Amino acid sequence: MAFSSLVFNVRRREPESIVPAKPTPYELKHLSDIDDRKGLRFHASAIIFDRKKEPLYG
Repeated sequence: MAFSSLVFNVRRREPESIVPAKPTPYELKHLSDIDDRKGLRFHASAIIFDRKKEPLYG
């Protein structure tokens, strides 16, 4: 498997606000039947630690 590096050129500039070209609608969007299931609506925070493993390649 060949790997290539990806290079980005970055210029730092002053921040600027980007606004919509025209007013955006304000409306409520209801959850789908799947998203509205009580058992699926929760947030779980976790920090997972793992032992250092040997690399698969190299």
